[in-house]
Amino acid sequence: MTKADLSHLIASRICHDLINPIGAIHNGLELMTLAQSTATGLEFGLVQASATDARARVEFFRLAFGGQKRGVQMDGNALCTICAPLFSAPRYRITWSIPTSIDRTDAQIIVLALLCFEKQMPHGGDIWVSLSEIRAQPKSPRDVIAQWAHLNAPEPLDPPAASDIQFAVLPRLAAEMGITAALEQKDDVFTLTLRLE
Repeated sequence: MTKADLSHLIASRICHDLINPIGAIHNGLELMTLAQSTATGLEFGLVQASATDARARVEFFRLAFGGQKRGVQMDGNALCTICAPLFSAPRYRITWSIPTSIDRTDAQIIVLALLCFEKQMPHGGDIWVSLSEIRAQPKSPRDVIAQWAHLNAPEPLDPPAASDIQFAVLPRLAAEMGITAALEQKDDVFTLTLRLE
């Protein structure tokens, strides 16, 4: 087992252990709403929104950084649902062109790429997702950020900041899957191509 395998398993375990209590909190809040007992006030709304956001983020990060096995399928609509809370209107508009069933490792590549584009597009924008490419058009045009250098570096670069780890994980995972990932900018549109070698 490599260090990368171990890291993926650790991330999976942390996310798995966190999702259950967060889900229980979320379910408890829904029950309180249905019972209309103490489910009122600004404080309750804040707790409910925070629990919903925490659950969505853990599910997303579990897919992005957890261990995924090639050949295990997931529902394409489930991928859209997992991404929706983090990449929703009005900040982002995503157009999906993916099959109804998708390999979990392909889904992992997509969510890692979305995290990279989130950093490239701090003010949001339009994103088009397919299995062979992801295109993004930011609301506020800017040059390619330095973190993308990890994508085509001939040798691994120094580890990025924790908030930018997706830029280091994406090319390693793509290489393990036999995929060449390349970023191109034309005018204000960024295209990440994912080509199977």
